[in-house]
Amino acid sequence: MFGILGNGQVGQHLAEAFDYMNLSNHLIGRKVDEKIEKYRETDVVFDVSSAKPEELYSLSDKYDVLIYTSAYRDVNLCEKDPALADRINWLVPATLANFKPIIYISTDYVFGKLNTDYPRPITGKIGEGEDPDSKYFSGGAPSVYGQSKRRGELAAINSGSVVVRIGSPFGKWKSPLRNSFIDSVHSNFDTMTLPRDQIVSPTYLPQAAERIAMLATDMQPGVYHAVCEGSASFMDIAAWVRSVIRSKAKVLGKYSDPVQDRLRPNYAALQNNKLPKLWHWAEAVDKYLRRA
Repeated sequence: MFGILGNGQVGQHLAEAFDYMNLSNHLIGRKVDEKIEKYRETDVVFDVSSAKPEELYSLSDKYDVLIYTSAYRDVNLCEKDPALADRINWLVPATLANFKPIIYISTDYVFGKLNTDYPRPITGKIGEGEDPDSKYFSGGAPSVYGQSKRRGELAAINSGSVVVRIGSPFGKWKSPLRNSFIDSVHSNFDTMTLPRDQIVSPTYLPQAAERIAMLATDMQPGVYHAVCEGSASFMDIAAWVRSVIRSKAKVLGKYSDPVQDRLRPNYAALQNNKLPKLWHWAEAVDKYLRRA
C-alpha cells in the first residue's frame, strides 16, 4: 500500500497515476475546499503541521512507501514563519525518513542565484548531480522556503530515500491554495509584465506523476528531476500560453528587481537525465490548454 502524504495539486495527480497503474494507495491530508477541482476525496485526514513523532511513526508503519508531497509553499509566508516552514518542509519528512525510506517531492527553489564570479563548469540545464549549495549557485537558496526544502532533501538523501525535484508545476487538478502560473496567465486578460531573465523548466504533473509512481515501485535512492524538456523565461511561457488560447492581450518583458525578486533563483532550468522524458514544455502547455 502506498501513502500519498499531501492532498493538494501534486497529491491529486499522484492518486490518479497510482489508480491508473492499479496500485493500492491512500490520499492523506487535511480536508480541502470542496470548491477545488480534484481527482479524489481524501482517504485519511492527517495534519502534518501538528503531528507528533509517535503519530508519524504510526502513519509510516501503515504503508510500504510514503510519498511526501506536503509543503509550506508560500514563499513570502515562509519568510514570516521560518519555524513552520522548517517543520513541514524539513523536520516532518526527516522524521518519516528515519522510520523507512520515503519519496520527498522537492523544488527548483533549492538552488541559489547563478554566481557571476564562479560560472558553472557545466553549460546548459542543471543536472541531478549538481550541488545547490555550491559556490556556482551563490552558496544556496536565498529564501527560507528554498532553505527548508533543501534541508528536507538532505535528510531524505542521508536516509537512503528518493528526492524528486519539480518546477512551476501545472496540470488538471488544482492547488487548494493558488493557481499554477499557466492557469494564472490563462485566466488573466490584461497586459502582463513578466521577467525575461528568470528561466525555468515547468513540470507537467500528469506525466510527472506517472514517473513518480514508477519510482515508488522500485525505490532506487537518489535525486531525480521530473521536468519538461526545454526551458524558457516566465515572459516566454506566458506569451506561448496566450498564443495557444489566441488571446490578443500583451505580454511585456522586464528584468528582475533585486529586491522584489530576491527570493527566487534566476536560473532554475532543471535537466531530467534519469527518468523517462516528459514532453517539451511548449507541447505540454499546448496539450493541457486544448484539453482544459
